[in-house]
Amino acid sequence: MHIFRRLILFLSSRHISYGLRMTLGVTVPAAVLAGYDMFLPGITASLGALCVGIADVPGTLSRKRNGMLIGGLLVFLVSFLTGICTSSTFLLFGLIILLCFVFSMFSIYGGRASNIGTACLLAMVFSVEGVRDFSQSLEYAGFMLAGGIWYFLLSVVLWQIRPYFSARQGLADCLLETAEYMRIKAAFYQNNPDFDKNFRKLVDIQIQINEKQEEVRELLLKRRSAIQGSNSVSRSLVMIFIESVDLLEQVMASHIDYRLLHARFEKTGILLQYRELIIHMANELEDIAAAVLSASRSYPRLNLGKEIEAVRHEVDDLKEEMLNSDTIDEFIALKNILRNAAAISGKIRMLHHYTHPDRKEARSPLGKDVELTRFTSHQRYDFGIFRSNLTFDSSSFRHSLRVTLAAVSGYLVSLMMAQDHSYWILMTVIIIMKPAFGSTKKRIYERLLGTVLGGLAGVGILVFVSQTSILLIILLLFIFLAFTFINYNYRLAVVFITPYVLILFQLLDPGNFEVVRERVIDTIIGGGIAFIASYVLWPSWEYLQLKTYLLDILEANREYFKQVARAYAGEPLIRTEYKLARKQVHVSTANIASALQRMLSEPKSKHKNASEIYSFVVLNHTLSSHIATLVVLLNRKPEQFEQKGFAVVIEKILGLLEQAGTNLKEEETESIAIELPEEFRLLDQKLHLLAEERMNEVRAGEQASKTQEELSLLQSLFDTFKNILTISAEISKHSQKIRV
Repeated sequence: MHIFRRLILFLSSRHISYGLRMTLGVTVPAAVLAGYDMFLPGITASLGALCVGIADVPGTLSRKRNGMLIGGLLVFLVSFLTGICTSSTFLLFGLIILLCFVFSMFSIYGGRASNIGTACLLAMVFSVEGVRDFSQSLEYAGFMLAGGIWYFLLSVVLWQIRPYFSARQGLADCLLETAEYMRIKAAFYQNNPDFDKNFRKLVDIQIQINEKQEEVRELLLKRRSAIQGSNSVSRSLVMIFIESVDLLEQVMASHIDYRLLHARFEKTGILLQYRELIIHMANELEDIAAAVLSASRSYPRLNLGKEIEAVRHEVDDLKEEMLNSDTIDEFIALKNILRNAAAISGKIRMLHHYTHPDRKEARSPLGKDVELTRFTSHQRYDFGIFRSNLTFDSSSFRHSLRVTLAAVSGYLVSLMMAQDHSYWILMTVIIIMKPAFGSTKKRIYERLLGTVLGGLAGVGILVFVSQTSILLIILLLFIFLAFTFINYNYRLAVVFITPYVLILFQLLDPGNFEVVRERVIDTIIGGGIAFIASYVLWPSWEYLQLKTYLLDILEANREYFKQVARAYAGEPLIRTEYKLARKQVHVSTANIASALQRMLSEPKSKHKNASEIYSFVVLNHTLSSHIATLVVLLNRKPEQFEQKGFAVVIEKILGLLEQAGTNLKEEETESIAIELPEEFRLLDQKLHLLAEERMNEVRAGEQASKTQEELSLLQSLFDTFKNILTISAEISKHSQKIRV
């Protein structure tokens, strides 16, 4: 059922809409101009639409519009200049060097500019074939521009028809990834769980969650109507996003000692009931995602409150059998999990309400204590950034040099081979080369495998299908599938691209199967050149970049803890600063996890301190989960306890995290003792007194009492601060071992 629901949601996702938009954008110019006996100009216009489509990155209308307009004009200019230079091999090589370097450097300006650079390089590749004079080059570039204008108009019109569709798609993706995070959490409660594997999954999914959240901030929080709350739709979408981020923090706060829980309770079966409860909450979240995506209203399918109460009764029954001085801490943990589940259930209920823009909750004004504009990034585009990156210290500069030399080598090899489609080698090099060696290697593997499988599929289709009308239908289907999966599963996209190209050439030149061999050989040659260039030419090994990522996540967690700890030291919690710190933790966690994945795909000789770095990442993720627990506990008014004990341990934790950063920088520092401060031990003594008092109440048959609530809260606070102190000490110890 879960897989079926995900499939249905995928059919309404951005990948499908992008596939449909690109299919329309690419096929219509060729079809229309072919009707006027202008088949080749039609193909050229379709290529122009393809290039502008690459520059069509999700964002606000103004950013999309500006990106496509700039991309279209640059594509026109590149096509024109390349056409003029085709008459001179010397000029053409010079232009390839210039364009490859300049447009590869566009990555310093962010994802949108990077896509524009890729579009321009593809326009160059498409234009190197043949020899054209000035007028022919101008005509060719004009058709490229016409195709780009067509795609621009198509994209803008579709956006105007459904202005919130992209934001809804991004928001639905956020909710789905959060639901998947909850499912991974649920796996900790099944019998005989693989704890290490589940922890790795939690860290890995942070990458997807952060990417989706950043995209929604770009799509939603930069819209004036969303910030001002000027209409009910934009206001409700913003409220859903804010609530979903808070929900993720609430889910992260349920981090406990799962091994100890399983040792105590696995045989009782109670943990399986917790697992089922969490899965039901994840299902509710997926229902909300479906409602957001379809612009409909969602309603709870299950009464989560009743389910939580049912589990609570089971825990109470279990207490009568197993509660004693040895198990009281674990029973407090079980109760706290249910309390957290109730809070999550409340947020899910609010998310259901926010899908009804006419309801009171969705019409409430956006909180003025959180400055939404501070949560979005602002990209500068001045030339100073470009100039400052013209150094070998810049990874973008080294990558641009690699791409340039590899592209020139690829084009030189294609000229020496003197074949019909010499640009395929050049195209392969440009498409698969990435700044990191691991990413390039992954792309090479995916493109080679996809090309071979797609080539076999294409030959099979051409052998058994000869009717032109059926081939055209298959061609359209493969175009749609290729663009649908291009940003979702590159390997699968290549599987569809290859037969699409083969069928197209078969329609142009029936009976010629030589193109299959050429494409496979060119892909192998282009992949080989890209591999050698990435490995030999100023390679960007991830272990050389990891120190920055490690320091970032450490500083992010330190600032997150510092902001939250204010409330435990007698100071007010500043919501904007605390949420900005939380956002930075998510960003830093995703960055280091992604970098670690890339490092593990590199040669084993480059796996420097991989196990220690992974442990460091897991420790930091665990630390942020415990900090999130402190946020949740604020709702239970912890100020009733003596704050002096908290203040002392807070100072010690901040000192340990600062020491860890100093260790990573390989600077001298004095060691910090990790013993519990005397003031904090007084809280421990009070905890023991409350535990004895509570045991006496239980023996007397008293079920619920003020002592029980006070004990539960103090135990949670004490354990959380103690865990944070212990983890901070472990992080400091690991930082000494890493020495990146």
